[in-house]
Amino acid sequence: MQKLTASQKGWTAIVIALWVIVLAALIFVMPSLSAASGQKALGEAEASGSLATTLAEMQPPTNDAVAAEIIDLRYVYGQEIQGFVPVCNNEPEQLVDMKLQAAGDLADQIKLDGSNNYILLFDDSSEQAVAVDAVPANVMDLCGDNYFQEIFSTEQGFPVHYDGSMWRFGPRIQ
Repeated sequence: MQKLTASQKGWTAIVIALWVIVLAALIFVMPSLSAASGQKALGEAEASGSLATTLAEMQPPTNDAVAAEIIDLRYVYGQEIQGFVPVCNNEPEQLVDMKLQAAGDLADQIKLDGSNNYILLFDDSSEQAVAVDAVPANVMDLCGDNYFQEIFSTEQGFPVHYDGSMWRFGPRIQ
């Protein structure tokens, strides 16, 4: 083991003391600076209530290395929304009818004319939808060739990818 002179021991003690001061500053000062900046922490962010609004705020990736981005729908619709199911105009009529029954009184908000697809939103205790979100078909291809036959938990990630012209459900496949 190497022996240190008194001068070297002094410099080592100074470096250690400065390192402890920097760590203390990072621990105690930085959180108060970020709180003072006015930005909300991730868990405190307000839900936009609209998938189209959330997609408009997202920056599409600029390279092909990103196959998909995952959206946490709890931050889009709020923590009280526990489930969702897309309703698309290209789904079989029998499946759409089942979803319209689940929409209950909200079914009149769903017009499958091709300009919009929809997401039915469910709270924890309801078998009937509690809200409907219209997703413009020119903003996102919500279903593609997929048919959704069950209610999915908002705790699952919602994968989307940008193909250069619009957002699409699921990962990009090449």
